[in-house]
Amino acid sequence: LYRLIGYEPGDIFNSKELEARINEIYSLGYFNTIFYEISLNGDDTINLKILISEKPMREFNTGLRWDNRYGFIGAINLRINSTWIPGLVFEEHAQFAGIRKNIAQLYYPSRTMDFPLYPFIRNYYHHFDLFYPLISKGNEFPYTSESNGFGIGLGFLLKNFWTMEWEFRHDDFRLERKFGDDSQQLSHGWRKNRYAKISIHLDTIDDILLPMDGSNITFLYENNNWGIGMKNQIDEYSWYSLQFDKYLTWNRHTLSFSSFYQNATEQTPINRKIIYGGPNLLIGYNENQLNGINTSIVSLKYRYRYKKDIFCKLMISNIISNQFNDNEIIKNLWSYGLGVTLTSPVGPLEFVWSLRPKTYNSPHDFESKFIFNAGYKF
Repeated sequence: LYRLIGYEPGDIFNSKELEARINEIYSLGYFNTIFYEISLNGDDTINLKILISEKPMREFNTGLRWDNRYGFIGAINLRINSTWIPGLVFEEHAQFAGIRKNIAQLYYPSRTMDFPLYPFIRNYYHHFDLFYPLISKGNEFPYTSESNGFGIGLGFLLKNFWTMEWEFRHDDFRLERKFGDDSQQLSHGWRKNRYAKISIHLDTIDDILLPMDGSNITFLYENNNWGIGMKNQIDEYSWYSLQFDKYLTWNRHTLSFSSFYQNATEQTPINRKIIYGGPNLLIGYNENQLNGINTSIVSLKYRYRYKKDIFCKLMISNIISNQFNDNEIIKNLWSYGLGVTLTSPVGPLEFVWSLRPKTYNSPHDFESKFIFNAGYKF
């Protein structure tokens, strides 16, 4: 810690410089809080005292929330810092009940800000429902997606808001029609897929629950065409997505803008082409409801702080364009929403009433939908 703070006896003290350095140290993940105190001497010198609260060697957290789409969802998070290999961290995150999801990872975050790299190994499992739309008939076909696999990679931290990762993944993936005939012939048993994944994430948002200021940018890229003799049971594909969120606040008013774009080859697995934004990105739409090989979405929200724990909001979103396949494309679909968010000791309570097109091929025929969510989003 003394080395990371960077001050030696006789150096000129600069409070802004020290606070910036402390913010960078937070990104190493070893400390809950870092404060400092100074006392003035009579000879133009100061005494600097650093007060820290380290994170515990073992952490166990649980959570429960109600989701309008999946019902009750439970979560468990376990984090263990190794005492045998100082710095090595094991982390387990699991969701159950309405969603079945598990990520277990072993990683070694750098203990210096000069070279902030972290190698990692991860194990994945995900089980969820998705819907494949048929534009000509105006309905959707329900499927169950299940995947498990592992990845190995290298991450890079810049300051305390930039994260970049490169990962090589091996997944087993299957898709099953929930009921009825599989007229689209999408269902298949377990297939192997090996691919490279790159992710870049910038996060300067001030509050994850009710953001008031800052930006969030996420870029993801996948490609399973390595050309190194490794056989895949999934056709060659490439896919990338870019999401941008911006928040601005003045007095009691908060304005946020979101945009999303993705581009994929038609051979891309359907569970990669799903848009995961749900009602936060597309007002009135469910999570995992929209998918496509070329998608452009924009969303605008206005939030007003009526009281300390009561927030009202207006929302509007537009599917600028979504290409489901080579033959089917939709454009310019608007949806609208009006909502109230209440903060409580058990997490936020959200009530949203929305209007959206009944089907993708009837943009002017609207239906209303009521959404209720409770608890923190994991």
